[in-house]
Amino acid sequence: MPLGIGDAYEREVEKIIKNPRIEERNEAIMILRWVLFAVRPLQVKQLAEALIVSDDKVSERYPEEYLPDNWKESFVDEDYVQEIILRPCGSLLQLRSGKEDEILANKTVHFVHFSVKEYLSSLTNESVLGRALGLLDTRTEELRLARICLRYLTLNVFEEMSASSDNTTYPFLEYAAWAWFFHGFDRNFAPPNKFGHLTKRVFKPSSSSWRICGTFLENEFDDSAESKSAQENLHFEDHPGESGAGSTEDSWIDDETIDDGSTGDLSVSQSSFHEVQNPAYYPSLLGLQDVITWLEEQGIDCSCEGGRFGYPLQAAVVRKQKELIIHFLSRGIDPSQKGGLYACAIIAAAAVSTSEILNILLDKGANVMAKDAQGWTALHHAARRGNVDIVHILINHPECDKDAVTTGNTPKTALSLACEYGNEDVAFALLNQGATGLQTALPQNGDMPLHYAITYGHHKLACRLLDAGALFETKTRTGMTPLLIAIIENAPKVVKKLLEKNARVDLIYEDWTMLQYASSGADPEIVKLLIASGADVNQCRGNIQSEASSLLIATSRNRTDVISILLEHGAATERAAYFAVLYGHESAMSLLMKRDNISQDLVRRGSFRKSLRTTEEYLKSIEKGCDHDLAILTFLGDARKVESLFKEPVFISQDDLNEAFHIAAARGFLDILKMFIQKGAFVNSRELTRRTALHAAAFHNYEEITEALVVNGASWFLEDSIGSTPIDLAVRHGQKALNLVQRYISDYSFVIRKRPSLLEDTSRNESAATAQKIRKALSGRWEGSYEYLSWFKGRIDEFAIEISEPELVLASSTTFEEENYDIAGAFKIMGFVDEKGIVWFVKLYERHGWLYRGQLDESLKTFKGTWSKNRNLWQGTFVLHLVS
Repeated sequence: MPLGIGDAYEREVEKIIKNPRIEERNEAIMILRWVLFAVRPLQVKQLAEALIVSDDKVSERYPEEYLPDNWKESFVDEDYVQEIILRPCGSLLQLRSGKEDEILANKTVHFVHFSVKEYLSSLTNESVLGRALGLLDTRTEELRLARICLRYLTLNVFEEMSASSDNTTYPFLEYAAWAWFFHGFDRNFAPPNKFGHLTKRVFKPSSSSWRICGTFLENEFDDSAESKSAQENLHFEDHPGESGAGSTEDSWIDDETIDDGSTGDLSVSQSSFHEVQNPAYYPSLLGLQDVITWLEEQGIDCSCEGGRFGYPLQAAVVRKQKELIIHFLSRGIDPSQKGGLYACAIIAAAAVSTSEILNILLDKGANVMAKDAQGWTALHHAARRGNVDIVHILINHPECDKDAVTTGNTPKTALSLACEYGNEDVAFALLNQGATGLQTALPQNGDMPLHYAITYGHHKLACRLLDAGALFETKTRTGMTPLLIAIIENAPKVVKKLLEKNARVDLIYEDWTMLQYASSGADPEIVKLLIASGADVNQCRGNIQSEASSLLIATSRNRTDVISILLEHGAATERAAYFAVLYGHESAMSLLMKRDNISQDLVRRGSFRKSLRTTEEYLKSIEKGCDHDLAILTFLGDARKVESLFKEPVFISQDDLNEAFHIAAARGFLDILKMFIQKGAFVNSRELTRRTALHAAAFHNYEEITEALVVNGASWFLEDSIGSTPIDLAVRHGQKALNLVQRYISDYSFVIRKRPSLLEDTSRNESAATAQKIRKALSGRWEGSYEYLSWFKGRIDEFAIEISEPELVLASSTTFEEENYDIAGAFKIMGFVDEKGIVWFVKLYERHGWLYRGQLDESLKTFKGTWSKNRNLWQGTFVLHLVS
């Protein structure tokens, strides 16, 4: 606590204690009590109602007459807040809001500084101020607030209120309905016996209060930190299964309790949960055995269906309520009862509960091979979770199938899941008990545990699997070997282990060699390991898309460390300098030019040329030095020397001029570019990767260069070797290239119309809606997700867009332009509907962008499609649903 601030707080507390208005003084102390001990900050309207029902005189009738005068209109006004809440507490309190336009009633009440809480907490009954203030120890105060909440829930207005009724008039209900348990029961101490009467009244079968209370309890489970963390893990933002947000003071649910991502593919929707049939479910969730016993005496069936966890037994298992579980089983409740989030109690036990509870269920005959909607057994869940004790119990059960395969989109065994989530002890417990997978791949998809271990970054585990005899040449269903996966995942230790096992380095995957992949982005140590194991530094397939050697790939990515390694091992330098120019990597260019003083040799070899120069006449001209070479002078940006060169009796071929023209575009030298156009450079000439000068300008987002090229006839429609047009390359810059994209976006539509084959991917019949009808149907908010088909294969992220109605003056327009945001950040979209009814749009984030193509279904309520970086290489899918 800051020095001297305690004295200031003491003066404020003394003012409260000495307030001659007893009612106002007591109310101020109650306000401090709520702010000090509330589970989470109360809104102004919640605190206002809490103050009214905190009076011990309130019994069974709701004290409506004591509500603020304008309660039904706005709950409170400025006068009420100042006179009733803030002023009586001096300068100790303040209001906060999460947004600028927050209404007064929704703002939350806080201490002005955390040190106020420290100061008040330090006061004890032994001090004069502590006794006068009347704030007791934490346990007593928590029980006081729990009693207030419970008493509130038993007031007459909630007796006959249905769960679907409008309860916004009672804002404190949203807090009291669940916080009573946190205050009175969930702090490792037993509440007084008199609480039993109140809790039984809340869950009285003939009352509606249990339904109202239960609705908020269930919502609190959904909003817990653990639940949100599990849902994030489901999207594989970093890696499925790694720990997310931990327990917070706002969460009253045990660690691991709510794990919506427990299957990775779990597809039980909220709508599939049955309505809770009777009040037994909620006390089971909370572990209130005395209430359960009382309800049974009232004739309530505790095997009833309903709720997030399906029935009371599964709820008790999830919350680790051992005594209650034993009670239910002793009453003959089926341990294999089906339903709920985890499908059955034994799966819930394996996924989030304890080994002791698992044994209790098994002893009562629970089906060890029970499966959820995606075919996951208890063993699958335990393997994902990494609980080796539970895994041992399950695999030692005589009916447990250690090699059972899930039935979701990606079939997996327990061993696969253990390797995917890096649970090393579990993986070897399974192997030691006879689980297969090291020597055989899943017939459904060709995947092996080794593939998962490498892919998800568990490199120590991968090496142990290899030492244990895992096959190291088995390919995935897409044709990738473990070595290639290790290279792409940048795992030098795994690469080294695989090479020690004699993994092949000469295999080709999608026209690239292992060394080409390593040169593209892997650790330089991997490049060294591959070369030491016999990888050919100059090997490439030789077709248009893969003609770039490992050195050219490293150069295009400015990987100077890899460039040095490749040069040391004899990599051919043809066209390397040109690639450095094309991609604007001066450090790579500098390295290539300085390496063993080979600058003239690079020119002599044709490193800037489309074809090698070997004639005696050309070689002699090189002896004059680089001052007479158009490509190098252009690279250096020396406009004066370039102009002088044209005046000298030096032969400059059309190829020389065109290539220097490309270099000028890539370097952004406008004056030199215009000079070359005047000298007859072909504006649509292509280089090795079939890119034009306009491709280079768009790639570097050079607006002036782009404008000069377009004015002189450069085409937006020409595609490079992988199908990218210049505007595709501009889109990749995202909003950094917004001006350029906005100016030329109409060419996207024109390019589509010049390529009818791109419009034929449609299942629409002849009576399909017109483009104008589709554009109108697009208006509204769309929510859904997009999925990766490469890179983070299988990852799914939330995605939403909102498209405005076409303006009346442009009712026939099929274009749209909006601003939205998703998990990756804010973005702009610009698009159109083509004549076949296909929707095309670009999605521009701050620093990158993508192309989307999709169609509306016949109902015009679902929007599905693909996304990528150009019209030929689709790298993901998306599904959106119209919500408003």
